[in-house]
Amino acid sequence: MPEQAGAACRSEKRCGDDMRLPRTSYIICATPRSGSGLLCEALWNTGVAGKPNEYFYREDLKRWGASSYAEYIRAVIESGTTPNGVFGVKLMWEQIRHLRLKLYLRAPQFAKFRLPSMLECLFPNPHYIWLRRRDKLRQAVSLYKAINTRSYRSVDGDAEAGGKAPEFDLRAIDRWLKKLHRWDACWQNYFDAHRISPLVVVYEDDLEHGYKDISLRILEYLKIPVPPDLTFHACRRKQSDELSEAFVRLYQETQQRRKRFAGKV
Repeated sequence: MPEQAGAACRSEKRCGDDMRLPRTSYIICATPRSGSGLLCEALWNTGVAGKPNEYFYREDLKRWGASSYAEYIRAVIESGTTPNGVFGVKLMWEQIRHLRLKLYLRAPQFAKFRLPSMLECLFPNPHYIWLRRRDKLRQAVSLYKAINTRSYRSVDGDAEAGGKAPEFDLRAIDRWLKKLHRWDACWQNYFDAHRISPLVVVYEDDLEHGYKDISLRILEYLKIPVPPDLTFHACRRKQSDELSEAFVRLYQETQQRRKRFAGKV
């Protein structure tokens, strides 16, 4: 970011002399059901990598004791920063758009900045971590199931989820599949347009079978010293099951039948 923009950011960001800004920040750029909850939990539990969370999913100003959006952002930054000065946040692409709009409307001092500079104003010295899931169909099925069962996480010790299992809905899964592809493309376009080289994390390669190695790689990327007694732990577990795989097979079989039928017409 140009030096003048950086100076302007530092000037605009003064929320009070008693607020200590983080020395470094990172943004986990994700899409739903990509393993972002597991990654955030693993990094949070290190105690040295901020407290990454989806702070801009549903902003509840009253719960945070904030009377304005600027105060809410201040509370988020203070809450999400570990004592070593590291702040972490998780953002979905749609949340980026809503965050920018809310800042324009409720914190007009940020309106002068383009999106990357705006994020740097909010999150000092930002580092980007792009979390992707290669298997978009299974991601879409996972999202469809989570929305319809209202079960977005499962942790060790939980009983098996009860309630009525959703029925297979080809059109709904297809809509989510297209949205996931579009959101990934939006992140790619954002990075390309602003010449940002994020640390890329792929669910199937880096998270599906464990989180310690990728957590260490992220700490190294952020230049965070690793304490000799550091341990890694997270309680979340995979929610995919036989029903998930059945939906994947049904989707693939239906699409194959459609292609065969189209080829005969």
